[in-house]
Amino acid sequence: MELAATDGLNEEAPRANGQLVLLVVLSCLGMALFGYDTGVVSGSIIHVVEEFDLNPLQEEVVVSSTVLFAAVGAAAGGVLTTFYGRKYLIQFASLLYIAGALAVAFSGNFVQIVAGRIILGLAIGISSMTVPVYVAECAPPSIRGALVTINDLMIVAGQVVAGVTNGVMEACDVHSGWRWTMGAAFAPALVQGLGMLLLPESPRSLLQHGHTHKAQEAMVRLRGPRSDWRAELALMEQDVHVEAW
Repeated sequence: MELAATDGLNEEAPRANGQLVLLVVLSCLGMALFGYDTGVVSGSIIHVVEEFDLNPLQEEVVVSSTVLFAAVGAAAGGVLTTFYGRKYLIQFASLLYIAGALAVAFSGNFVQIVAGRIILGLAIGISSMTVPVYVAECAPPSIRGALVTINDLMIVAGQVVAGVTNGVMEACDVHSGWRWTMGAAFAPALVQGLGMLLLPESPRSLLQHGHTHKAQEAMVRLRGPRSDWRAELALMEQDVHVEAW
């Protein structure tokens, strides 16, 4: 509905906007962590198995628990983002990424590492449902598709970084290197969580919750005071009103 309504918007080529650039970069860190946390285990699991003396079933649980609970997180994220907003749910996912990464890095047995991997799975699921929506609702219509596509690129980029990190740790023969590689995800998650404090909530989400004034302030920050943000917000408000009925 939103895309159809904004097709008729006579919008000039969007200017570079610091808030929008920061929003896309920080939001997509969640998708990079998606790729990193699902990819890093492939190179680390051998050392995990050796250190904890895991049997084949336990090994499968360590690997697959993240994917399983990513599905749970995605299902929950689709509902929670409607009630709590996009920005705050992304910040919550950041906290889960931090907690999960540290839990894995400092795990002392099979149960603890699985617990950490489950937390990471929830973070991945929530991010995968929330980040694309947040970016799409904050992006100008003319570049929305391009910005949302970055999400997919960042997932692959995260997997590449995971492979390189595993390779470096293996080449340098770092003691318990798997703890460093699997725990490293906490750093970008921390940057994301703190950085999101500088960004507004999605204007569309604010309108859905009746915060019209805050939606106007968000549009000014994301488009700039000299842009024709009022026309875009008016169309967005029409969509929200139609959906409410």
